[in-house]
Amino acid sequence: MIFTGNNPLYLLEEAQAYCMRDDWARAKAKATEAIRLKPDLTDAYMIRALALRLENNLDGSMEDYARVIEVDPQNAEAWMFRGACV
Repeated sequence: MIFTGNNPLYLLEEAQAYCMRDDWARAKAKATEAIRLKPDLTDAYMIRALALRLENNLDGSMEDYARVIEVDPQNAEAWMFRGACV
């Protein structure tokens, strides 16, 4: 697999790295780009939902958690964090 800026898995790795540095704006941007390229990439939605929640955008965060649940109904973290946004 080639890791470039057009690869959603590469973008996901970048998003995770930005999370480790508490750079939520960049993490959200990389996750959003990964989602654009691969709309069923639930890990990207989870990262973006976290970034949105930490920015106090609870509606946006809930939407992303709901998307994860739609794709993977057994994702306990998505259910838990979605509930925390209410």
